[in-house]
Amino acid sequence: MDCLTFVDRVVLVAAVIASAFSIHTRYRNEPLYHLAKPIPLFLVIALFFVNLVSFAPQPLFLHLIFLGLFAGVAGDILLLSPKRFLAGLVAFLTGHLLYVAAFAGEAFTLPWVWVLVPVAVTLGFGVVLLGRMEEGARKKYRLPLLVYLAAITLMFVTALNFDRNLSPGLPLFTLGAFLFCISDGVLAWDRFHRPFRAAQGIILTTYYGAQILIGFRAMCLFEI
Repeated sequence: MDCLTFVDRVVLVAAVIASAFSIHTRYRNEPLYHLAKPIPLFLVIALFFVNLVSFAPQPLFLHLIFLGLFAGVAGDILLLSPKRFLAGLVAFLTGHLLYVAAFAGEAFTLPWVWVLVPVAVTLGFGVVLLGRMEEGARKKYRLPLLVYLAAITLMFVTALNFDRNLSPGLPLFTLGAFLFCISDGVLAWDRFHRPFRAAQGIILTTYYGAQILIGFRAMCLFEI
C-alpha cells in the first residue's frame, strides 16, 4: 500500500508484531493473552480515529469501517470468557453487518455465478457442521450459527463487488473478508465439532490479518 505514511507503516508493523505476540501468548501464557488479544485492533482503531477526525469530508464508508473495527474489539474481549460466547458472537455479527453496509453502497454488478459459489460453500459447511454437532448444542446454536454464516457470506460477496467496482489494485477487502470466513469457520469447527491444538493459531492469524487488511485498505483507499 504505497499511499501509507511513515506513521501508518510504523503502526502497521506494530499491529503485526502485536498479533504475533498475542498468538504466542495464547499457547504459552493465558493471563497475558487476555491483555494481549485486543492490542492489535486497538492500534488500528487508534490510527484510524486520528486520521478520520483530520479528514474532511468524512465519507459514511469510513465511519462504518471504523465502527466495524470497534465491534471487533468488543467481540475480542467478550470471547475471552466462554460464558460470553453468544454476546461475542453478536458483537462480531454486528461488525460484519457494518462492513456489509460499507461495501454495499455501490451498484451490485457481480455475475450471479460469483455469488452462488460462496453461498454454496457456506451452505455446505453449515449443513456438515450442524450434522456433526451434539443435539443440545445444535438446538441452542442452530439459528445463531445460520444467521452468522449468512452474514459472513454476504460480507464476502459485497466486499468482492466493492473491490471489483471501486477499489483499484489488489482486492484487499475481498482478501480480508475471505480471511474472516476462514477464521470463523475454524472457530465454529473447533468449538462445535472437533477441537484441535492448531485451531487457535489459525483463528487468530486469519482474524488479525482480516482486520488489519480491511482497516488499512480503507485508510489507503481514501488516503486519510
